Formats: sequence, C-alpha cells, structure tokens
Amino acid sequence: MTLLQAVLIGCVAALARLEGDWLGECKLREPIVTGFLVGLILGDMQTGLVVGASLQLMWMGATGIGPTAQLDIGTGGTIGAAVAIMTHTGSASAILFAVPVAVIMQFLDTLLLSS
Repeated sequence: MTLLQAVLIGCVAALARLEGDWLGECKLREPIVTGFLVGLILGDMQTGLVVGASLQLMWMGATGIGPTAQLDIGTGGTIGAAVAIMTHTGSASAILFAVPVAVIMQFLDTLLLSS
C-alpha cells in the first residue's frame, strides 16, 4: 500500500465518520459503500464489494434506537475492507478487524460526547 492509498482510505473513514452528524443521512457510512470505495482505491473492487456486502449483512440490524449508542459501522467497514483486500483473506478477516474497530470508535464517540 502506498502513502497516497493510505491517505485516501483515511479520507473514506473520515467521510464515513462525518456522515450522519455533519453531512446528514446520505448512507455513505454503509459497509457496502465503504467497501466499494476502499476496493476502488486499492484496485480490487470485486473483493471490496464482496467484503462490504458481508459486513452490510452482518450490521443490517445494528441501529441505534432511543438513547443507545450506535456502532460506528462506517469506520469499522472501511478498516475491515482494507485489511481483507490487502491480506487477500476475505470476509473472515474483515469481520475480525471491523467489529473491534466499530466498538472502539463507538466508545470514543461516547467518551467525547460525555465530556
């Protein structure tokens, strides 16, 4: 991975993080979209879409209702797709990295909002 690719993937993660708060609800944080964008950046759109679709199916029911905190599926999906494409391991490694990243980012968001 080149430095430019890393910066572009960081921009996708930042865009997914801002969507919903600053950009309104335009579905850019959905894993199928972030997987496609990461696949486009890394040159493997097919794997990006497959991984994004797998993560999308997993997180379809993860919605924040009421005062509950919502998982940060955009950042988790972006990092998961990037790891899966770079290591050529598929959806299993994407899930392995995406879930902890989504939970940690949700925790950090809650921590920042409470202070």
